[in-house]
This record gives sequence, structure tokens and C-alpha cells, in this order.
Amino acid sequence: MTIRVEERRCAAVVRNDEGDATRLYEVDIDLTILAENRVRCSNVPLIRGSFARENEDRMDRLEDAELARAVRGLDRLQANAPELAARISELRLRSSGEATLYMQPARIRVELPAPFGDAATFQKLYAAVAYLEKQPEPGGVIDLRGEGVVVLPD
Repeated sequence: MTIRVEERRCAAVVRNDEGDATRLYEVDIDLTILAENRVRCSNVPLIRGSFARENEDRMDRLEDAELARAVRGLDRLQANAPELAARISELRLRSSGEATLYMQPARIRVELPAPFGDAATFQKLYAAVAYLEKQPEPGGVIDLRGEGVVVLPD
């Protein structure tokens, strides 16, 4: 008999503001809840928003299409540009589908289109972050919601 154990990798910490109580969840790429209010994983982004929770066959999951797209998008960013993904501290999802990304250490706020996670958005983000970090005072706001990129240094 062979037993194969595969540990699920934490993809994000999700702060769920749904309902009366705020909860923190560690989730994997499939939004399966790995831990609730016991955050142990590190070097993953915090995603904030209001998300529905599903309890199916004793396997707790968060069930939200926008959250799923965000987690998959962040996973693709991690695979393609790990040095950029490592700088993400927080992602706030709004009900409109748009998102705000907070990056460190240069205090950069990024307004993202709905949905985000495509290669073109990541390329714009990479270029805009590189531009801001070359400024005498790094930091500012990047708006990727339109056709072009708007960069406002601090």
C-alpha cells in the first residue's frame, strides 16, 4: 500500500468583510480554506473584500468568481514575475470588479481594471512600477483602468 500526501500551498490570506464578523482565511489556488483566523503562511498577499462561503462535503471553500480570478491572477504573476509579486502587500476587491493593489516598500497604489490578471496588465504594471522606482521619491499611484497607463508620483 502506498499513501501519497500532497500539502496544499497557501496562495493568499483573505480578509472577508461579509456579514457581522471580519474573518481571515488562508486559501489555496482553488479557494479551499486551509485555516480560519490562524494565519501562519507568509509571503503571500492579503486580499480584502466581501465573499460568500460554501460548505460542501465538509470541505470549506470561499465561493466568489472575482476572488477566484484574483487568486489565479496573482498566481500567474508569481509564476511570471516573482520579484514583482513579492512586493504586493494587499489587494482590495470592490463589488464593481475593479481592484486596488498596494505594493511595498515604495508605497505604490495601483488601480486595476476588471477583470485583471491578463499578460498585458502585468506588463503595464511592471513598466509603471519600474518607472516610479527610478524617481527621486519612489512611490505614488498607478492607474491601469484605461487604455494607457496613468502614473502619478508622490
